[in-house]
Amino acid sequence: MPPAPPLGRPPAPVPPPDDSTPLDVERVQELLWQLLQQPPDGQASWLAAQDISDAERDELRSLASHHTAAGTRFERPLVARPTESGQRLLAVAQGELPERIGGYRILRRLGSGGMGSVYEAEQEHPRRTVALKVMDRGLTSASARRRFAFESEALARLRHPGIAQVYEAVAPDEGGAGAPWFAMEFVPGARSLIDWAAAGERSLPERLCLFAEVCDAVHHGHQRGVIHRDLKPANILVTDEGRPKVIDFGVARMSEPGAGTGSETMAGQLMGTLGNMAPEQILGDPDEIDTRADVYALGTVLYELLTGRPAYALSGKSVPEATRIVTSEVPPRPSSLDARLAGDLDAIVLTAMERDRDRRYNSAAGLAADIRRHLSDEPILARRPTLGYQFQRFARRNKVVVTASAVVLLALIAASAVSLAFAWRAEEQARAAELARGHESLARTAAESALDAEADARFSAEAALAEARAARRDAEAAHTEALLARDDERVQREAAQTAQAQAEQFSTRLDATIQFLLEDVFSKPYEEFASLGRKVTIMDALDLAAADVGDIGDPWTEAEVRTFFGHAYIAVGRPLDAAQHLRRALALRAGLEGVPQPRPLQTLHDLAEAEQFAGNYETARELHDEILARVEGEGRAGSLDHAEALEACAILLRDLGQIEEALSRRQHAGEIFTRIYGPDHPKAVSNTIGRAVLQRLRGEPARTAELLPQTITAMLSWSPVPQEELAHAATELGSALIQLGRLDDAQPLLEEALAIRRRMLEPDHPSVAHGIVALGGLHHARGEFDRAAALYDEAIVIYRERFGAGHIFLAVVLSNRGKALLAGGRVEEAVTPLEQSLAGLREGGLLLQDQGREASDSLAQAYLQLDRRDDAARLLGELLAAIKAADQPQYNEWKASLERAIAGLRRESGEP
Repeated sequence: MPPAPPLGRPPAPVPPPDDSTPLDVERVQELLWQLLQQPPDGQASWLAAQDISDAERDELRSLASHHTAAGTRFERPLVARPTESGQRLLAVAQGELPERIGGYRILRRLGSGGMGSVYEAEQEHPRRTVALKVMDRGLTSASARRRFAFESEALARLRHPGIAQVYEAVAPDEGGAGAPWFAMEFVPGARSLIDWAAAGERSLPERLCLFAEVCDAVHHGHQRGVIHRDLKPANILVTDEGRPKVIDFGVARMSEPGAGTGSETMAGQLMGTLGNMAPEQILGDPDEIDTRADVYALGTVLYELLTGRPAYALSGKSVPEATRIVTSEVPPRPSSLDARLAGDLDAIVLTAMERDRDRRYNSAAGLAADIRRHLSDEPILARRPTLGYQFQRFARRNKVVVTASAVVLLALIAASAVSLAFAWRAEEQARAAELARGHESLARTAAESALDAEADARFSAEAALAEARAARRDAEAAHTEALLARDDERVQREAAQTAQAQAEQFSTRLDATIQFLLEDVFSKPYEEFASLGRKVTIMDALDLAAADVGDIGDPWTEAEVRTFFGHAYIAVGRPLDAAQHLRRALALRAGLEGVPQPRPLQTLHDLAEAEQFAGNYETARELHDEILARVEGEGRAGSLDHAEALEACAILLRDLGQIEEALSRRQHAGEIFTRIYGPDHPKAVSNTIGRAVLQRLRGEPARTAELLPQTITAMLSWSPVPQEELAHAATELGSALIQLGRLDDAQPLLEEALAIRRRMLEPDHPSVAHGIVALGGLHHARGEFDRAAALYDEAIVIYRERFGAGHIFLAVVLSNRGKALLAGGRVEEAVTPLEQSLAGLREGGLLLQDQGREASDSLAQAYLQLDRRDDAARLLGELLAAIKAADQPQYNEWKASLERAIAGLRRESGEP
């Protein structure tokens, strides 16, 4: 037995919709309620008698069937019965024009919406024209009344020139007389956004400028906790002056906790217009809806504003079918409808309309900013999806293993660019396969034409015996051409098959690599992490996964995964671990000769960086030289790979103290970056920072202080701001200011740079130690030697734990500590760190560089102050012997100085 229909007085008949518009959810609900009032055997005849569209009739049959099948299993009926909520305004209920409502004289009816009727009215005090919105018939249930009051409260909190302002709101209590209503700003001569654009044939820049103002208004609402939830062209008006006004927050949902967000819209109810609703809004869970739902709706409005048609063709579609389309299909690219929209505007619109809200703009302000960047011919932020996004999504699903610092995540995202590179390569291979198939088709046509020519030639030979010999020669030539054409067809076909196979192979290996990185790395059983007995980081996950890399089975995939590990370990300051993976990756790649590989130099470049980071400078130099030789030998001088190789070499040369050669290579790399990307690209800016550092090291701190503020200003304008690079630039600028004697200017820069690094990185990251050393230099320059020595001690602990005893970073900071102790009168304490520093510099081949000279001079002074003249003489003698062995003219001045010092010591001791 079917369930009894809900009781109650049926509402008035509902007029049919315009067939050109999508199904109205509230209209269908009301029709369904009326249908369910009919006896079961009379429902079909009632449906047939209604003046409704076929799509509505089909939808109602489907919903009624589901309602009957549900029986009494659900406490809440499929359709909520509208109930009386006090006495309605008689004139409104009868569709007549009332004379007055509250303190307002009604002038004319403006229209009706899903929530009520709107009138133009005049207020006496103060005298002004207003738009008066009154709750319409059939919607005065308790839930509808609450929603109406909710709208009033939301709008009353908004004060923005792009939002229609609310002046007064009245919501009678349950059982009270009258219907809820509110008075709001009247927009004279207003047209909907689409009508405005069509009427004036507005240009693209005009449309975009006005739409950016709409985004500003919506963002204002978001900042005050209001989600519109029904943004569509009809709810965006344009005044006579060409200014936008966002209206009708009738389905607004407060986003702040405690504002009733869980009850004003029940799960499963649709509040809004399907064609403009975000997928998560259509699915009906209020907890999943936030300001990004409005960003999606803005994207659909922008789509229609630019193309002249809605993003989804929902006319005549049933609600389930329309829901399926919006939640599963991708709309045509705007440029497929208007070629002028290709590029930036495609990216902007489709980013706003991403089905996954995490891939949309974070805010309406972000959407507006990208539109304005496009209008200003600046690079936009909308980008194609990257594997970094996949890692972010995975991190949210696996929070137990994702508690590392921001730099680790950045490292992973950067490392995933390797995988992305060969994904693009796979696309290129697929395009090559398609092109080859086209060549194959052309070759086949040529072969057929050649065979036709052969047949014609044979016929001519038989028809004209007098010319048989000549015709035979023609036939033989045509036959040869046919054979060649068939051979060419075969070659093209094989090339197409090879390219297609390579594309499929790339795709398969890409999938395997991503699978390992996303699952095997981060999906270890919880017990494996819990056994660590402390907070778990992504590095813990990487360390545990490293043991499984050899079990992958495919050398190509294993090489990619190990390259990923190498890149990640470099980023977190563990170069020895990085080098281990990268050497294995290189060995695997060597065994894949003839197999296409993504960015074949990347692993070699990463290994060179790891060896350099670990202090193995000779090995790093050999690897950098090999990369440069290969790039230049392949005729790719001036390419991006060439610039990156020059940049890497320059960093190594800087560490080796070869400043002039390093500066030359940096300048060459900078010219290439600027030519390819322009002067404001991150690679060009990073190159400028590197050159500024070299200027300081060559004794030109004023030039450094001139260059670096420009780079810092540029980085602060980027989104997101590159924090590590910003900290690096600020540290170098602070160091230059110290050399210039501007200590007060240097201090805030160095302190903020260190604070950034401490926020971003693990406490024992080498970059944190770099910032500590720089701040120690400030206190050293101020004569605060004990404070400087304490900071140097902190950095020494980090360097020792990360790199061991022989690293140049450790040697330099040991020298700094010794010099601070010596300057502070703690001479005996200064000897040990200075001796350790010289030992490390000697081991690293840097004894004769500036660092070695400074450390040896300080140690010699300490020996002499302690009256250890023999030790001083021995030290100076060792240095002199090393200089003579090097036999380089740049050491001649130092050599002469050492010879004079040694001679003086001998005279003092009475030696000849």
